[in-house]
Order: sequence, then structure tokens, then C-alpha cells
Amino acid sequence: ATIPMLAFSGKTHALVALLAIVAVSVGYGQQQPIPALRDGDGITLGSPDAPLHLDVFIDLLCPDCKEHVPLIEAAVAELGEDQVSLTWHLFPLPYHRNAFLAAQGVRALRSAGRSQGEVLAYIRGVFKDQQAFGSDAVNMTEPQVVDALSEVAKAAGNPVDVFMQHFDISANLAVRSEWKFATAQGVSGTPIVKVNGVSWVADLPTSVAGWVKLLKSFKQQ
Repeated sequence: ATIPMLAFSGKTHALVALLAIVAVSVGYGQQQPIPALRDGDGITLGSPDAPLHLDVFIDLLCPDCKEHVPLIEAAVAELGEDQVSLTWHLFPLPYHRNAFLAAQGVRALRSAGRSQGEVLAYIRGVFKDQQAFGSDAVNMTEPQVVDALSEVAKAAGNPVDVFMQHFDISANLAVRSEWKFATAQGVSGTPIVKVNGVSWVADLPTSVAGWVKLLKSFKQQ
């Protein structure tokens, strides 16, 4: 079918263009809601009553995240989860190939009701095999990447069939919602660390001792 061509005056053209812009703007606003902060958005470790809370935004295929995540975990463990709590937020960067799929795997496992330990083991497994899902995966199809992620999940104690069953549109939308939440917080890269809601803009420590020192300094303020 074809769309019939109509003759418009200059003023009518301008009115039609304006109405089109308004329609697109309204539609975009409806399709791109800014999600509200919900308790279940991130993976939280530690007591909610801890005086210090870290929000850390990570991309599972980001080399810097691979370096800093274990350092932060170790520092929090050393100080005690009653003193410092920690929430991991997924923020897959668009230029990291397959980062969104890796993040969707996290949401699939959480949707399946897998334990926090099993989910974290999957995250560590993806970090360990990071290159396999980045530069080494340039010739892999999306189904092949998902199959490879399911093997990482399996090694972390999660049945492949459970992983695949929940690797669905709901997990996809959950990652999108978490990504939008991060951008609403001003996040544009990874790793980004917020301390009691305030972004840490200086260089991140490169050792456990450095992180412990930094977190202790926050506690003293």
C-alpha cells in the first residue's frame, strides 16, 4: 500500500512538523521512563544500618571493573559489613561487546531465585573469562555467546536449563531499567563509586590496603 500525497501550504507544513515533533517527544517520554530506586535493583552486601554505603556501577566486560571489584570486596570484608555496606549496580557499556548479554545473565539468575553467592560466583566467572566474551567473541553469534555464558553460570553452581529458561525478555528489561537508573544518577562509565550517594571523582585505589585507607577516611568524616 502507498500513502497518498497531499498538497499543503507553507503554514500547514510548519504545523504538521510541529505536531510531529510533539508526538515524538510525548512518545519518547512514555517509552523511556526513568525508573524509581527500588531495594532489589542492585546486589547488596552488608547491613542496611552500616554508617557507610558504597554504590558501585560495574560492567562485567570492563577491564577496570575486573581489577577493582575484588579489591573493593576485600576491603569491605576487612572493615566488616556492619561498618560498610555495598551495592553492585549493572551498567553494561554499549562499546563493550556482549556486556549487555553478560548483565542479562545476572538478571536471569536473580529471576530464577538463585542464591546471592551463586549470582556473585557467576559475576566472578565472567570477569575471569572476560576476554572470551570480548575480543575473542567477535565471530560468535548471540546464541553462541549466551551458550558460553550458560557454561559460566553452570561452573558457578547454576543449572544450565534454569539459566536459559530465565534468560528472557524480563531479564532483558530488568537490565534496561537498571541501566536507566544508572544514567539518572549521572553515571556514564565504569567503575563508578558513590559513597553515601556522593560520587567519588578522584582516582580509585589500586590495592586492598588503599581501599581500606580510603574507606576509613570516609568513616572519620
